[in-house]
Amino acid sequence: MISTSPSASEAPSRGSDPSQAASVAASGTPESTVDDTPTVIAFRYDKTRVFFPAGDFADFDWDRTKKLKDLGAPTAKNGPEGLWVADAELLRDHHELFNSAQSGEEWQLEISSSSRMAVIIKEPVVAEVVGDAMTGFLAEVTPPDQAKFSASPNQYFLIHRISGASDQRPHQEMSHIGELPNWKATPEERTQIEHLLNARMKTELAGMHHYTYMDENATRKYPELAEGFEMWRRFDRALVTDEAKLDYDIQAFQLTPDGAPRLFIRAQWTVEQKPAFLMSAWVRTQPNPTIEAANSGSSDVVRIINGYAPNLESLGTVLNVFDRNSDGRGELLILSTGYEGFNIQLFRYTDAGPVGTGISFGGSA
Repeated sequence: MISTSPSASEAPSRGSDPSQAASVAASGTPESTVDDTPTVIAFRYDKTRVFFPAGDFADFDWDRTKKLKDLGAPTAKNGPEGLWVADAELLRDHHELFNSAQSGEEWQLEISSSSRMAVIIKEPVVAEVVGDAMTGFLAEVTPPDQAKFSASPNQYFLIHRISGASDQRPHQEMSHIGELPNWKATPEERTQIEHLLNARMKTELAGMHHYTYMDENATRKYPELAEGFEMWRRFDRALVTDEAKLDYDIQAFQLTPDGAPRLFIRAQWTVEQKPAFLMSAWVRTQPNPTIEAANSGSSDVVRIINGYAPNLESLGTVLNVFDRNSDGRGELLILSTGYEGFNIQLFRYTDAGPVGTGISFGGSA
């Protein structure tokens, strides 16, 4: 199943975090840019071109691709697994799925928080995403910016039509929004962060009361599952008594007008060399480290699916950072990988942590 923007049924529960949960705008439709031009996620195809989605096929005959020009897979790894140029017959039969753009139109590509460039729509395409088909377009960066685009390490972008306010903004702007690659936690800050993580983990763990193994009569009721039940009881005891091993990584970002770095932390607690608890957290560093948002959804999954062994990368990956409104508040494009699929979502960072914009792309088996 392909998703280019989440539905209202996918709205997160209280306390959810962008590394795991989808979020929607109040209307249930993708958020727009300042000039009300709908924005979608774009994927690097090669050194000068990007792919962006348009619509989903309800039912697609894959034999039709035998007659289409095969473009292969985009450079961006998380996205379409293949692209084909749509022919005249396909455009005629499914014109409603290709009407969001026209060849020759000029659109704007958001490369990062401080770089925008014009692209030209080149051709309509069919894309394969986790076994499903969708329509989309290839767009090419205009010649003056091709060298810069080719040199950019970024693989995932935002794209929208050029109109009104967006057309008046310069292609390059000074923005302080973005990753802080040189930020390093002091020993004192690490101690504070680890204390925060352990305390939040225990709070989250205490709220997990719906697992069968927590029933004191479970072993008698399901003797064939006794070994697994006892293992999770040991794991939970180790978590509560600080016997689990904590591993985590940190990325620092400038995302807010207050200038205080925000930390994206992915943490895993292991017992007997197995994942016992996983959690992502967004931490404000000043005046003292404080968790603004956290999510332990993967800890549910690892207890439900026998043999599932996620790692830190399963807790989310920041793909790019933007400042679309030039207001000092960053937007984060975040990849979440699940048990049978992936989702890429755009979040706006607020005083209460990341909030979904409704702009997303993903697929599941």
